[in-house]
Order: sequence, then C-alpha cells, then structure tokens
Amino acid sequence: MQQTVFSSHICTQPRLPVYYARCNVLYSATKACRGLSRRCDQAKSQHHLVSRPLSSYPAGPHPSRISPRSSSQQTQAVSGPGVGLAASPLPVAPPSDSALPAIEARRSLEISHAREVYRAVGVSFGGRQEAVAALKVDEAIMLMREPTNPADPNAVQILRLDGLPLGYLPRQTTDRIPSWQELVFGTVESVGRGSEADSKWGFKLAIRPQMPTLAVDAIPSNLRPLVHLQQHLERDDWERIERDASRAGNFRCHITGGKGTSGDADVVHCHEVWAADEARKVLRLVCVLPIAPEVHAVKHVLTTQDKKWEEVGQWTLQAVNEWSMAEVWRYLDFVTRTAAARSAENWRLDLSWLESQGIQLPAALKAVSV
Repeated sequence: MQQTVFSSHICTQPRLPVYYARCNVLYSATKACRGLSRRCDQAKSQHHLVSRPLSSYPAGPHPSRISPRSSSQQTQAVSGPGVGLAASPLPVAPPSDSALPAIEARRSLEISHAREVYRAVGVSFGGRQEAVAALKVDEAIMLMREPTNPADPNAVQILRLDGLPLGYLPRQTTDRIPSWQELVFGTVESVGRGSEADSKWGFKLAIRPQMPTLAVDAIPSNLRPLVHLQQHLERDDWERIERDASRAGNFRCHITGGKGTSGDADVVHCHEVWAADEARKVLRLVCVLPIAPEVHAVKHVLTTQDKKWEEVGQWTLQAVNEWSMAEVWRYLDFVTRTAAARSAENWRLDLSWLESQGIQLPAALKAVSV
C-alpha cells in the first residue's frame, strides 16, 4: 500500500514541471465545454450511459470556454467597478503533473450529477431587467444565500460573476442547495422575453447543486494571519485533524474527486472550510476537507506571492468551472472587492468545531474568538 503524504496547509510549492513544450497534446484532454456537458447529460438520460473519462469524448470546445487564446484575448481588461486585477495571461496547458487527472476526475463527477434547470424569479425589479437582457446563453453565474432577506431568510440570490444581482431561485426550490453549500456556480440556460410588447425579460439557469463548488475565500484582513490553523495549533492536533479528514474523504480531493500525484506518493492538502456571517461579522469554521494541490492553489490565488503557484490557481479555477479567462478575472475581482469590504470591519472567529474535536485553542485564536 502506498504511503499517503500529508502536506502542510501553508506548503512549499510542489514540483511543477512546465508542459509548454507539449501544450497541444496535453491541452486537448481538457477541452470540456458547457455545450458538451449538456450533450453528455442528454445522452446519459436517453441511453443510460455510465461515466467515462473526459478524453473518451469527442473534442468540441465552446469558443468562449477553455481554449487557447491570442495574446490580445488573454490580456483583455476586466470592466466594471471594483479594485481591479492585473489581466495576466493564463497558460494554455496544465502547469502541474496532477492537473489533468484532477480535471478528468471532475468531469466524471459532473456526469454523475444531473444538471437541474430552473426559471429565475424576481427579475423585474431592482433595475434587473437591463442586466437580464444582456445575459448570454452559457454565461457563468453564481447563486448565494441571502440570510438577511427580510421576506425570506432562506432566499438564494442569483448574481453575475461580478456580483450584479439578476434575480432569485424560486422559493420552493431553495432546498435543492445543500446547507453546506454557501455558493453554487451555474450557467444561463436560456434568456428571452414574451411575445407581448411589454413582456419582461427572463432567463433559465442550469446548476448542479450537489456538486462541491470551487471558490476563492474572501477573508477579512484582520483574520488572514489566523485562518491558517496549522500555524497556531499544536503539531499533534493538526496532524490528527489532517489524518481524520483525509481518511474520511478516502484520500481524495473533495472538489474534484481525484488524487494529486507527486513522485510515487499520493498527495492531499487539507484546507479549512469557512462560512461568513455578514450580520454578526463572524467567520465560522465548518470543517477541514482534503483537496488536491491545484485546488489548494485556488484558495490562495489572491494572496500567494509565488507567481507560478498563482498561475496554477488561475488555471485550475478556469478549468474546473469551465470558465473563460474573462470570467475568471471578473470573479476574482468580485472576491477582491468582497474581501476589501469585509476588511473595513473587525471580524471574529467561531472555532467551536475545533473545540468539538477536543482541541484547546491557543491564546492567539482565543483572542479573536466569539
């Protein structure tokens, strides 16, 4: 049996061989598009197909999805309000050994989760008609819980990747979003208006609500030195948490379902899952989950000082979510603005999960805990 190697949460960069000499060969295996995903779902429902590797499906990328871009397309600026991000080019090939298996495992996982299509509601007020009318089929969107909604604390809001509100998920379907999912990504299935002259614009969205979401953490600045628990807990305590989480996840990445590789040993990184309570200004530790090294890079894509590790995170965010590069930058700009807004307040930590594991909090964490 192979010995599983547990890496540190704040880890040194793993070996990241550059594949640019073989870009065309390697990249062809990642040409998954939303149109192809839809056709696979239809084929599965009609012919009861079983899951199979991504490489066994015919290539046919959507022109705005994961495909090689020209230099001018790669460096296009992100429009809209906010802090803004440097629009640096993303690689057109996987930048690490384990990227391809991770993406292929994610595609197989997608096939096993049927797409669910819903008609958005609440699109006719709050100035949303203009935004809805501008939507494009297959455009990436996100769904977020809105517990402060006075009409329905269980409301799930639909937004563009830059945070612009579009509408809501129907009230009777909000329970389709699992309680452990604060954020779900989806796509626009269709958009249009009725035949009447005064008909309102509307749209349908497609989501896989049971699929784990790959998102970036928007951590308030006063908590950033403290959320890396490995740096503050006793070594034995952290290793026990890491060991239990990895075993519970069968040593597989929670996001992709695959395993990263480094030499002859399997590698999983364990990462803290946080839930933000905007009303109380509290960041609650939900649990610790095993994730692949590339997925771990996504979690720190906005804070890492390592350019290669940043590139890995950007590529993985794009490939896993099947986004265009412009969508990657738009979403990262939204996360940057969210983190900046939260940083204007003094946030605290809810570490009751650690205490439920029998772990005593060190003084540094007690000082900011509720």
